Amino acid sequence: MIDKPTLLFDSECSLCLRFKQAIERLDGEKKINYISLHDPQIKQIFPELKIEDLLKVIHLVSTDGQIYQGPE
Repeated sequence: MIDKPTLLFDSECSLCLRFKQAIERLDGEKKINYISLHDPQIKQIFPELKIEDLLKVIHLVSTDGQIYQGPE
């Protein structure tokens, strides 16, 4: 279980990085965690997710473990 919703993004993708930065600006109270899919710990934190899927669209994992992809 995670303590805050977590945005998983590709830090090597300029569009993904700009999206993450825009969300960060709106997230003044720091209610969202941000983790690059290139972080070596991502497989330990979210073993159910495949890197191939993460490379396709941004993912948001809620505190109850629900996974939202792309426009969801």
